[in-house]
Amino acid sequence: MNKDAAAEKIAKLRRISDDPRTNPSEAANARKTAERLAKEHNLTQDDLDIGKMCSAYDDLVGKIEQFVSKNPNMPVGIFGAEKIVSGVVGKLRQTTDTNKATRLRTVVTFVRTASLFVGDNRYVSEIKTITETALRNNGVTI
Repeated sequence: MNKDAAAEKIAKLRRISDDPRTNPSEAANARKTAERLAKEHNLTQDDLDIGKMCSAYDDLVGKIEQFVSKNPNMPVGIFGAEKIVSGVVGKLRQTTDTNKATRLRTVVTFVRTASLFVGDNRYVSEIKTITETALRNNGVTI
């Protein structure tokens, strides 16, 4: 496991350990594993922050994929036809770990800008909600 993968894994483990719905022994194991991985890979706080962003990125792309599959008849002109959106999501999915933090900032900026201009559109509003939820769930502030 490389440093980037370890940081992302730690972010996911910390999210599990901090979730009040997680069984206490599972939360303790997740915390212990996260601490062990951080020491093994000599990760700094910056590394861990990037890991959180990578985790948020993966979460966001997965949720957008689900949204697109549930809304195959999205009208052209919002974010494009469903096929175009699926293609974009596919490209987002192929992003390397080293580019995820940058891509996350770009996607968030794009979604927030779209919301500003066409915020009353239900598709845009729902994608903005998905985006903000992914950021909040992963402890990321952009």
